[in-house]
Amino acid sequence: MPESAKSTLVTMSPQLLELKNCNSFYGDSHVLHDVSLDIPSGGGVALLGRNGAGKSTLFKSILGSGPSVQGEVVFEGKDIGRRPVYERASLGLSLVPEDRRIFPHISVEENLAFAKRAARKGVKPFSTAEIVELFPMLSGLLDRRGYQLSGGQQQMLAVARGIVPKPLVLLLDEPAEGLAPLIVQELAEQIALIRKRESFSLLLAEQNIDFARQCTEQVYIIDTGRIVFKGTWDEFDAEPDLVSRYLAV
Repeated sequence: MPESAKSTLVTMSPQLLELKNCNSFYGDSHVLHDVSLDIPSGGGVALLGRNGAGKSTLFKSILGSGPSVQGEVVFEGKDIGRRPVYERASLGLSLVPEDRRIFPHISVEENLAFAKRAARKGVKPFSTAEIVELFPMLSGLLDRRGYQLSGGQQQMLAVARGIVPKPLVLLLDEPAEGLAPLIVQELAEQIALIRKRESFSLLLAEQNIDFARQCTEQVYIIDTGRIVFKGTWDEFDAEPDLVSRYLAV
């Protein structure tokens, strides 16, 4: 691993969210191996890897949802590894899962309203009008039920719902998967715009490198549960074999 990549991440401070030597297990199955990862305050970090590399398990380890975890999950300087999921969410962690999990039998507006309950104490969540301004695709869909939306519309709703409570860290798990190229581009532009406006941190798990590049500044690659690269996009581009070794299908 290039020393320049290590020094780049060390100098970006303060770190808002850190994983320190985390090992994650599902029963006897050892999925993550000594994973360390830093997300700076206001920074954008892409987590690249093939299907099954451990991206979703890493997200679940951050939230305490699913695997058992050995190691430290540090948020704002405090180890939150023993806190339940709802407490971690109340601190300002917001997950948009890979399978979206919008409520199918209530309206778009009601889906957004539910997310307001996750806002941190003293933080006013986005209103529906503000969210529609940020995600114009939703403007004519507020009365439509979740199951009536296309895949792209569902993904926009899922991301919008994750942003409603104004999180400190937004965790996006494979948001571009299965979407048409135009929707992918619009989603990338919206995420980049909102990040600039709201200055929240982003951890993005993706296989779409172009999408991830538009939304983040730092790159990690995970392969079979181990971090095999970390650095900037320039440092990633300087090692073209990374794609064929760790990301090619």
